[in-house]
Amino acid sequence: LMIAFDRQTGEERWKALPDRPAYSAPIVIRRGDRQQLITWSGDAVHSLNPKTGKSYWSMDYKCAWDVAEVIATPVLQDDRLLFLKGWGRGALMLRLAAGKPAAAELWRTRSDPSPLMATPVFSGPDHFISIHGQKGICFNSAEAGKQLWSDRRAIGAARMGYAHPTPNGDRMF
Repeated sequence: LMIAFDRQTGEERWKALPDRPAYSAPIVIRRGDRQQLITWSGDAVHSLNPKTGKSYWSMDYKCAWDVAEVIATPVLQDDRLLFLKGWGRGALMLRLAAGKPAAAELWRTRSDPSPLMATPVFSGPDHFISIHGQKGICFNSAEAGKQLWSDRRAIGAARMGYAHPTPNGDRMF
């Protein structure tokens, strides 16, 4: 699933994870006093040492239908990592440990919140915005993973509306 190359020579540095690849982009974060490469496959969420590819931790999070569920980029907010599966397949929120690379599940859902393709955006520490193909803009509780309200106006009458929330200061486009 993951391969690191030397950027000067193109030589392979390391390979990791036999998981099914998916569409979500990996991110690098600093938490637990270390840099962590967070990657989300069709089978699990992983934290790797970006220099060596060695695993810090993994959390089972298999696709229920197809790897196309794994499309949104993971989102870090303070000590939490948010993963939203597409196509109404649910969400996962993890809490990251402060002193070492480790994670614990805060909540997991089986349907909503769920985007079609867009990566969710936090709106303050307690809420996040996602774009659902049929429901439009969804305002969600980060504490419980519950949708608080939705509005279709941003996606119009399309059966499968697309939009991307973009933060700009105290506003969201």
